[in-house]
Amino acid sequence: MADSANTGYGDIIVPAVFADYVTLRTASLSAIAQSGIAAPVGQIQQAVQGGGDYANLPFWGDISGDSEVLPDGETADAALTPGSISAAVQVAVKQFRGKSWSTNDMAAMVAGSDPAMAIANGVALYWMRDEQTRLIQILTGLFRTGGCLAATHVLDVSGGGRKLNGEVVIEGAQLLGDHKDMLTAIAMHSAKHSSLQAQELIEYVRDPATNEISYTTYLGKRVIIDDGCPVTNGVYTTYLFGPGAIARADVPVKVPVETQRFALQGNDVLVSRQGLVLHPAGCSYASAVAGRNPTNAKLATATSWTKVWENKQIRLVAILSR
Repeated sequence: MADSANTGYGDIIVPAVFADYVTLRTASLSAIAQSGIAAPVGQIQQAVQGGGDYANLPFWGDISGDSEVLPDGETADAALTPGSISAAVQVAVKQFRGKSWSTNDMAAMVAGSDPAMAIANGVALYWMRDEQTRLIQILTGLFRTGGCLAATHVLDVSGGGRKLNGEVVIEGAQLLGDHKDMLTAIAMHSAKHSSLQAQELIEYVRDPATNEISYTTYLGKRVIIDDGCPVTNGVYTTYLFGPGAIARADVPVKVPVETQRFALQGNDVLVSRQGLVLHPAGCSYASAVAGRNPTNAKLATATSWTKVWENKQIRLVAILSR
């Protein structure tokens, strides 16, 4: 039971309101969401509302084959040969995560300010960082050796010692051929961003009302800076994305947020829970192999994903450079 003589989470947070605030605030803070990479898709948002560990996303395959010469009426039994269209499904996995924080009355008294309030204000930012971490883990699984996109969507120029530059990015985009203009954003390590800044190759987009920098671009592509982008033995991984490359949906959880007061110890606890789908469009989660509610390690495993779309339709590319 909350002790009214002390200020705890229960006194500064209205759980139902706070849960909505965290969800909306997380989306507004996320560079992934702002860039258009991870977009809410009506089909997946509807699919995750029901029970179960997975969301099945059916889709129609492409129609193909050469055209045929129309029958001229003179050749016996001449007729067009009907083709067909096949149906398939993407499997997206629901990711349920939680995090709790505790503060003590003595800490607040010694610090002269309330750590509970500081934690409450930082929850949305925490989930934003966690979301970007999860996305990098998913990309690691897709592109690593044996991953479903490793043979078709990876440009590796690290062996020749080449660094990330305009020529390399253009070569990477060319992996999608005449679909390369679909790649509109680029995620890179801060060291690569700094290198491009030093060469004055980064452009700044400012808010017209405040003149503050809203975001940066490189070669017209919106830049996402994330030190979670893998670096191994001096080899940096940079990612190119197209709009909607990642389907994103919030999954309902029974109790998104709750608070508890332990009066005898002088401790307050905040628990935050989140349900989320981050799904690479055109790929399918291998549920039989990777299992339900995967850890980051499972998301980063090559065998956790299979490819179900044609190569050019998948708006993801990885570039390995020095």
